[in-house]
Formats: sequence, structure tokens, C-alpha cells
Amino acid sequence: YEYDYDYEVEDRMDDLEIQKSMRKTSSEVASVGSQTERAGFIVFRYANTLIKRTLDLIDQDECTSQMKSKVPGYIICTSGGICRGDSGGPLMYEENGRWILIGGMSDGPDDCYYPERPTLFVKVSYFVESLISKFVQPGNRSDKNDTCVTEAAREECVTRFYEFYNNSLKYKTS
Repeated sequence: YEYDYDYEVEDRMDDLEIQKSMRKTSSEVASVGSQTERAGFIVFRYANTLIKRTLDLIDQDECTSQMKSKVPGYIICTSGGICRGDSGGPLMYEENGRWILIGGMSDGPDDCYYPERPTLFVKVSYFVESLISKFVQPGNRSDKNDTCVTEAAREECVTRFYEFYNNSLKYKTS
């Protein structure tokens, strides 16, 4: 499978500057119980209208309790349902007139209007050093199919993420 736009993305990544705010620890980011914004698009027949929703952050212990399984440290939990099709959308908060990206939507409850469990976002700051920084440092280009991690590491990450709320998944032993 060919990715026609990989080089374009790579070229644009050279100009990207990682802001200090992306390197914040979870305690420096919007505090638990504070509100963040989640944005998404609803496609209407004649217009694309940006819709945003205010969500409350939930601490890891409470999220673990509601999910009935340990939540990994790279997950941010929020109240409020996110609807199908919003996966990958941003979780942001405003600080001094600037919007700060803290997460990308990963998984949510089945009912986005009356959610039965938290919505899960992957924490951007967790991956800045291991993934994003490698692409933006001068002279550090990757091959077209390089993902910055080994296949085994990727598999472990995905397995751990899904295992914490789906007990039917078990680690593969090599």
C-alpha cells in the first residue's frame, strides 16, 4: 500500500515547532475536574459545521473504577459522550487566549448522549519525545515506512491499551 502524501507530511513537519506546553506533565495540564473542549465536525448536506463540547476531566483512580480495569498513564479520561466518527479528534483547553492540544480521542461509550463510561483520549505529551520529536529535529528524516518503533513495541502498546477495558484480550507470548 502506497502512502502518496507521506513526503508532503514529512516536509511540513520540518517547520513544526513543539511548544513547551506539549511537554507538560499530567499535573501541569488542566487539573482534574477542570473543563476542556472537544471539537468535532458534523456533516450536514450543505455545510460542515464545527461542533464543540465542554467535558470534565476524570482522575486516573476514578476512571479505573468506572472502567473496572487499570487505565494506562497515557490515557486522559473525561466525562461526556463522544459520538461515532469523532475518533482522533482533539481534546483541548484554553490558556491565556491560546488553545492547547492535550489529547486525541481514542474510544468512547456506545451512547454519546447518556454515556455509561468515560471517554478515553490518548495523551499527546506522553508521545512527544518518542514519536513527534524524532520527525521535527533538523536532519532527522525517516524512511517512508519507518514508524519510529519496532513492530513488537507497537503491538505491546495496542494490546495493553485495549486489554485494560476488554478482558478478552490476552498478551501474546513470543
